[in-house]
Amino acid sequence: MRMKRFGLVSIVPACTALVLHAGLAPGQECVSFELLGSYDTAGYASDLVLENGLAYLADLNTGVHILDVSDPANPSLVGFFATPDPAQDLRVVGDIAYVADHGAGLVILDVSDPSNPAFLGSWDSPVDVEDVDVEGGYAYLADYFEGLKVVDVSDPTNPTLVGAYDTPGVSFGVRVVGDLAYVADANGGLQIIDVSDPTNPTLAGFYGTLQPAWGVEVVGDLAYLANDMAGVQIIDVSDPGNPSLVGAYDTEWYARDVEVVGTRAYVTDFHSSMLVLDVSDPSSPALIGTYTTPEETYGVAVAGDTAYIAVGQTGLFIVDMSPCCAPDLTTQGAGAGDPGYGVPDGVVSAADLNYFVNAYIAGDLALADLTTQGAPAGSSGYGVPDGVVSSADLQYYVNLWVAGCP
Repeated sequence: MRMKRFGLVSIVPACTALVLHAGLAPGQECVSFELLGSYDTAGYASDLVLENGLAYLADLNTGVHILDVSDPANPSLVGFFATPDPAQDLRVVGDIAYVADHGAGLVILDVSDPSNPAFLGSWDSPVDVEDVDVEGGYAYLADYFEGLKVVDVSDPTNPTLVGAYDTPGVSFGVRVVGDLAYVADANGGLQIIDVSDPTNPTLAGFYGTLQPAWGVEVVGDLAYLANDMAGVQIIDVSDPGNPSLVGAYDTEWYARDVEVVGTRAYVTDFHSSMLVLDVSDPSSPALIGTYTTPEETYGVAVAGDTAYIAVGQTGLFIVDMSPCCAPDLTTQGAGAGDPGYGVPDGVVSAADLNYFVNAYIAGDLALADLTTQGAPAGSSGYGVPDGVVSSADLQYYVNLWVAGCP
């Protein structure tokens, strides 16, 4: 394991001054995106969940696709069920899939045999079910103009409406944690509903937003709200009766969905991108990286360093998000003119930093042009050569070098 401190930079004359001039943020986190594989649903991919090496994909035009994603480079169809209406979203609990099927309401499938999903039952909504969450034998539905619906699914062959709460806006997303349902209610913002008695849901609190709320994720005492043109809002819900804004990140387009794993938030920004945010400090979320897709992005699920993105008419994208690594450029201990000089040795060391800075000073375009001038970390130009060797390239390399790689 190499040392991670700026003291090593002094191995090259004047390098310390160059690094300080570059205004580095030591250890700047970074991800490198690579498309591993894709699957075209021949419809319009809307959202997905991951369970036991399978991706359950809701497709607006065709229904539910069950894909084997154990080999991300070659996702393959295992099973399919044609739902009666556009499949908007779904949840899988055990051997049962609960599908938010728009005008057809809630559709319940037996997926114990993923190659042959079978219809169990349904509950028909008078409007359009946009999202579903399942907790304790109840399905909680974001039911468009009619707000939150609570359906008893203890008998999946006979789902029964037991409760409802008419929100002020249009309900698009729902997550249930304990006795509270968090509803992304478009212009109604975040509605927090007490469902301790599922037959009588009551308002616990709300947080008003200036833009429509599309999706919500809740982790601990924080709710992450995909808030259209306002990006992502991070809201303290430790006191449900008085939720308060902790932090926000204004995405470029229209934030539609958010998934939180550990200290990262993964945001689909509708107009062809997925953003990765560092939310280790919720009061100051920071962009780590942006993955650009060929068209609109909707849902996202994450497992390890892999993102699974529902990309509209393109279907499912499977994307690797490995940490950025400083290039291994030369052999340790090899000086200029030695056989190992400029030959990678499998280790990123002080010798590589020395080698890069020499290339930078020499203006070696092939080796030292790594990023676009003026492109901040996480932006689309970050890590993209621009045909010029500049201090931005030095900053980029040293940040990766300081951050280290496994």
